[in-house]
Amino acid sequence: MSHVSDLRFLSEKSDAGDAVGVEWVAAQSFNYGRGTHPDAAGFRIDVIPVEKGDRADARAALRTHALPQLGEWMDRALMAGET
Repeated sequence: MSHVSDLRFLSEKSDAGDAVGVEWVAAQSFNYGRGTHPDAAGFRIDVIPVEKGDRADARAALRTHALPQLGEWMDRALMAGET
């Protein structure tokens, strides 16, 4: 979580049926000052609402499949040269 710059709990459902969205936010230089602000880079994670009847299945799928894959993807992204 130390590399997550933004965690949002959205109120609208995903058209694709996703429960989690993740985006890498690259460091950006700003027009003021020098360099980049450390909070400007990292991962943005969006938690998308799931229908009440589907929540138990979604939670199990997230714990079993999605979150371990997300952790591995984040580890690889942090070690990549372009980050």
